[in-house]
Amino acid sequence: MASKPPFSPVPTQRILTSYVSGVAATSTAYINLPLGFRYRGLHLLYGGTTFTPANMTAIRLYADNDLFQVISGSQRDMLNQFDKLPAASTYKNLHIPFERLGMSEPDARYLTCINTGAHSKGAQSKSGITAQFRMEVDINSGAVAPTLSVLADVMDVNVTQSRLLPRIDQWTENVAATGEWLHVNSNRFLGDSIRPYVQRLTFGDTNTNITNLRLRRNNEDIVNVPTTLLQYNQVRENRRAPQANFVSYDTGDMGEYYNILDPIHMSAFEIRTTHAATNASLPVISETMGPSTD
Repeated sequence: MASKPPFSPVPTQRILTSYVSGVAATSTAYINLPLGFRYRGLHLLYGGTTFTPANMTAIRLYADNDLFQVISGSQRDMLNQFDKLPAASTYKNLHIPFERLGMSEPDARYLTCINTGAHSKGAQSKSGITAQFRMEVDINSGAVAPTLSVLADVMDVNVTQSRLLPRIDQWTENVAATGEWLHVNSNRFLGDSIRPYVQRLTFGDTNTNITNLRLRRNNEDIVNVPTTLLQYNQVRENRRAPQANFVSYDTGDMGEYYNILDPIHMSAFEIRTTHAATNASLPVISETMGPSTD
């Protein structure tokens, strides 16, 4: 008799949702995705005379009325390549993953897939995502005759396996001096019940300008590493690919899902980066996991 697999099979199908409204320069395109599925990710298939992720100045995702991701097309493409996915330009496909890629534990990648529809009530959303699962894309004036369709990777709803929303937020820091910089936004994570777990922080500068990363929990160092060594380890594990002009601290870069930051359980949390040059507007992209706002 054949032995049972070590985890539950996850049947997958693809659905094409081709009708995206408002696809035009200086417009906001939008699509309300069908409910009743568990979404692994979306594929934004783009074309036109001139239309690239650089023309997608903001991509917003809503679970009912909960805005849980805001990111530009260029930033999404950069994070995808950090996760060793093809560049969007290779296949004219900007992927928006909801699963967490590169995990050693088979089920861990599905924790942040998004359940929708009548049977989606669970830890991810106490009331279920039953009103809308919506995506909006702001298109700038540089786009010429843009086209856009969406292909979704879906599975059966499973509220036991998929329990958290993958959130993306961002802000800027005014790094006004060289040397070590304490991020003024460090405390934003404390006590945040919808962002209890931090999986990745990405800083928009080179590894020659950001030379070291130090994270402190309750006044004790938990990370203190030169960025070159941080990126070496990401390459060594063959799960991530450091990107030019960005430094990422990824708690899953060795495939260990449970190696996450949990500021919800901290009384103090500090993000400190060491800088060889000032940066009046340092982008910081925060990727967290947590329940919906319902």
